[in-house]
Amino acid sequence: MKNSPDNKVVIVTGGSSGIGYATAENLLNKGAILCLIARDEKKLKQAAENLERGKPGSKVQYYSCDVSNFEQLKNTVQKIVDVNKRIDWVINNAGVAEMGRFESQPLEVMHTVMNINYWGCVNLTLLTLPYLKQSNGAALAFVSSVAGYIGLFGYTHYTHSKFALSGLAECLRMEFADYNIPVTVIYPPDTATPMHEREKLLTLPECKALSANAKEVPASAVATTLVNGIMDGKFELYLNFESKLIRILRGLAPGMLWSTVDGIVKKSRKDTGKKTDTNTPPQSFSGDNTSGTPSGQAQSRN
Repeated sequence: MKNSPDNKVVIVTGGSSGIGYATAENLLNKGAILCLIARDEKKLKQAAENLERGKPGSKVQYYSCDVSNFEQLKNTVQKIVDVNKRIDWVINNAGVAEMGRFESQPLEVMHTVMNINYWGCVNLTLLTLPYLKQSNGAALAFVSSVAGYIGLFGYTHYTHSKFALSGLAECLRMEFADYNIPVTVIYPPDTATPMHEREKLLTLPECKALSANAKEVPASAVATTLVNGIMDGKFELYLNFESKLIRILRGLAPGMLWSTVDGIVKKSRKDTGKKTDTNTPPQSFSGDNTSGTPSGQAQSRN
C-alpha cells in the first residue's frame, strides 16, 4: 500500500528553489501540508506565495532557519509542532557546494559545507525523530548526489559531505525499520536549476570536461522520482542509466571507471594546453542539491 502524502505534515528543507521547490510543488499537488525551511526569508516567502498561486486555496507554511544551527532549528521544529501538532515526512534537501582544488581553499570552507550538507541533516533528523515515531505513515528522505558515491577532480570540498550523507542513510535504513520509518535517499545527476547554471559558468575546466556528456535532468523529474519513491517505500533512487552505470562500475569495475575519468581530464588538458593552477580561487554555489557531481542546495538561496 502506498504511503500517500495527502494530509501529511511534510518538512522540506531548501524549498525556495531547485529540487526543493519542485518537490514542494509536487507534494502540494498531492495534498500535503507543507512546511518549508530555508535561510533566505525573502526568497522563502516568494516561493511559498508562488506555490499557493499554483494551487488556489492552499496554504504553505515557511520558516526561515539555518539547519546547521541546532538551537535555531530546534526552535523551528517546535514552532512547526505547535502549529500542526505532528510531523509525518521529513525531506532533507538543503545544502551548498564548493568547487576548487584541494589546496586552493581554506579549511573553514570544508567545515562549512559539512555543517550544512551533513550535520544539517543529522540535526533535523534527530529533532524530528520523536514525532516520526508517532506518525501513522512516517517517511524520512535525503537528497544526496552522484557525488555521494564517486569523488572527482575539483569536488574535494563537496563530495565528502555527500559520501557521509549516503552512509548515514544506509545506517538509518536499518535502525529506523524498528520504528516503521522507511528511509529514502536519491542520487540526482546534473540537474537544471539556477545554481547549476552558475556552476557551469564558473566551474574548473576539468570539471566541465567530466560533465560535458552528462544529460541534465529537470528538477521536476528529480522531485517526481523522489516523491514516488517515498510513497513506494524505496530506499535508493536514481534518475537515469548513467547514474546507475557509474554506481555499478564503481563497485564492480573501478579500474575501468578511473581509467575513463582520468582519460577525460587528460584529454581536456591536451585540448586546452594547460591544467588548472593550484592557486585558482574556489567557486561557491548555494542552492539545493541541484547538481550531480556537485549538488548544491537549499539553505542560502532556497
